[in-house]
Amino acid sequence: MPLRKDNLKIILLQLVILPFLFSCNSSSSSSSSSSSSSSSSSTVSCSSSSSTVSNSGSYLVKGGFGLFANGGNGVKYGNFELYLMGLIQPCEVEDIVYFDNVTQSSDDLNNRCSDGEWCPIFHSTSKKTLSITQLEQNYGKRDPDSSQSQKSFNAMVMMISKTDLTQSEIDDFSDDVNYFDNASENYGNFAWATGSRASLTLDNLTNSLKDNSTTSYTHNNRDYKILDNGSFVSVLISDSEYSNWDNGSINYISTFSNRTSFLKTSTKFSTMILILL
Repeated sequence: MPLRKDNLKIILLQLVILPFLFSCNSSSSSSSSSSSSSSSSSTVSCSSSSSTVSNSGSYLVKGGFGLFANGGNGVKYGNFELYLMGLIQPCEVEDIVYFDNVTQSSDDLNNRCSDGEWCPIFHSTSKKTLSITQLEQNYGKRDPDSSQSQKSFNAMVMMISKTDLTQSEIDDFSDDVNYFDNASENYGNFAWATGSRASLTLDNLTNSLKDNSTTSYTHNNRDYKILDNGSFVSVLISDSEYSNWDNGSINYISTFSNRTSFLKTSTKFSTMILILL
């Protein structure tokens, strides 16, 4: 989930979450970057389900749909996502419905319901239901399960720009960081999206510095600044790097060697969030 920001040129969310977080076959979370919860999750009554296939048909979607970011930050994590994150038991995952060989005409796309709301229609040769039971049979169970999985995550927010940020920009981005990792459930933040099943810490960088007597560092001729008491890192880049930000230089900025030039080597981040201003 990207930070809430309307005037960003580009938001790049680079997930470098440890492999076990999104793997059904990982062996352990004992070397994870943050503390793991050893408490058992609440007992949920489970019943088995199986995959099904239906005949072809036509389907109407009231309110419409798209191919990317439907609802954006206004949609919580789905229960299959929560399962992959190790936050719920498999029996809490609803069946996944998907369609084969979808077709749609321009009239279908522009269809309206009787109340005038956008209600696009699509056609499919088959409607399929995939259960978590079938997924686990095919790909294995998530390991560790929700009773032993990591629940607390650390992340670094790195702001990349051609010029120093103004105090107004610093304050603005700091507010976004504090909102996003707030432990209270607020619309669009991590606690809200996970139903308070996990926590995310973004604004604690000062405790990870090798030398907390200074917050400005130079490494490989690049200036790094820890801003607003550790809310995020600001990095200056050249005009050419800014114009060609996707040529690999941005990835280089966030490499482990650059980060550990001013952070303790023991510091681990589940996620890196890069924002090009």
